[in-house]
Amino acid sequence: DAIAAMGRIDVLLVPIGGVYTVDALGAREFANVLRPKVLIPMHYKTPRLTFELQGLRPFIDTVIDCNVHCLREDECVLSADSLGQDRVIALSFTGLG
Repeated sequence: DAIAAMGRIDVLLVPIGGVYTVDALGAREFANVLRPKVLIPMHYKTPRLTFELQGLRPFIDTVIDCNVHCLREDECVLSADSLGQDRVIALSFTGLG
């Protein structure tokens, strides 16, 4: 009922790192239920991270039915016109400072 009440989801940010959140497979299953137009993975292992999480690759390996865009930026701007359909956008992590 809660999922139906949400309606169409345009953008979904989902943690994928496991340990403290869902892992890559759990995130993919969650996204398959919600079916967002754009999915942005978050909370995963980066070079500057000092504690253990899964990296981006295990999640990307689960994506077989979407276009994957790995950006060289740590932010992006989406609008109704640029959303597209069935996209995964992976942002680059450059760190702070």
